[in-house]
Amino acid sequence: MAEALATTARSLAVGGMLVGPDRADGTSRWGYGDERIVGLAVVTETAADLAASTITLLQSGHRYSAMALVRQIIEAEYLIWLFAADAEQARRWLNADDDELWQIFRPSEIRKRSAGRFGAHEYRSHCGLGGHPSPKSRVFLPEHSMTVPVEWLWADLLTHLSRLWRTLVEAVSSVGFGAQLPEGVVDSVGETRAASNHGVGLSRA
Repeated sequence: MAEALATTARSLAVGGMLVGPDRADGTSRWGYGDERIVGLAVVTETAADLAASTITLLQSGHRYSAMALVRQIIEAEYLIWLFAADAEQARRWLNADDDELWQIFRPSEIRKRSAGRFGAHEYRSHCGLGGHPSPKSRVFLPEHSMTVPVEWLWADLLTHLSRLWRTLVEAVSSVGFGAQLPEGVVDSVGETRAASNHGVGLSRA
């Protein structure tokens, strides 16, 4: 799934940079063909890098650090959902200054707009366990008897990546780029997505 995200990000980036009306009509400050697609590409590439890094950390036993990255995967999904709901928000995000990023695109603001799709409890749980240093993080530290089984963490990662992938498919369609994705990318995560339906992660606990 991490590889599929990376492949999709590359396709979106190249397509968004080269194809579209924005450069021709002079509306892109970056000279891109379609800033909406490039904005989506940036978030997708971020998610792909987070996914690959989380896998590496889990494999090497760094559970707390891995869960800190899962929280960022959730934030990436928030943005992808927003772009699926309104493709122009991808353009706005790509060009936003620091104040706009905080006022418009911070996780709490996107949750408000999601009409219940994203719950505050899930996000707070991941912030408390894998965000700011917290005593709750003992469940991920090796020297404590309350450490949770690593299988739970893999299942949680799989749950969030599967959900992010489904949201990305919506967003790709929203920006009109679905037909340009490499053949087999969508199907390549089918078994992984199905497997996630049987996992039990922190989000379901």
